[in-house]
Amino acid sequence: EEQTVGPEDQKILLQAIASAIALVALIRGVVEYSRSGAQKRAELFFTLRKRFDESAKMQAIRMALDADDDEKLRAIPKADKIDYLTFYEDVALLMYSRLIREPTAHYMFGFYAILADESVAFWHSLDRDLPYWSVFRDFAGRMRAREKQLSALQPTRVAEGIRVGKVK
Repeated sequence: EEQTVGPEDQKILLQAIASAIALVALIRGVVEYSRSGAQKRAELFFTLRKRFDESAKMQAIRMALDADDDEKLRAIPKADKIDYLTFYEDVALLMYSRLIREPTAHYMFGFYAILADESVAFWHSLDRDLPYWSVFRDFAGRMRAREKQLSALQPTRVAEGIRVGKVK
């Protein structure tokens, strides 16, 4: 006996084809969204990195921290220190919102956040215990904890231009 495709069968077939096309479009949309999100995260990261590397004020503070130069650290204008700290708060907020991963934040920015946090001379003109610096202090604490985890695996850190030793 001969089977024919009736209108109901055609309707089911068309619905299946339409569903498959919709699924492919959804998958492509999710992939494109993921790519654009990754691109935006990369742009944010490179903007931060440029700000970190190209600012003369940031460089001067990092050099003074690296040299453990108390005199230079005390002489840095309060406004420059505030800019430095707010930079790290920006990094922290991006990390907390998962736009930058914590290992990346630590690798690229953590070392100098720890040095600033631990430097009495850096905080000379600022009250580090004010609640305004809680985001910075939390970030520096998380970077210090990550550094301790890494130090447990490798007792000393050595990099060109960076002091050698364990984090307190």
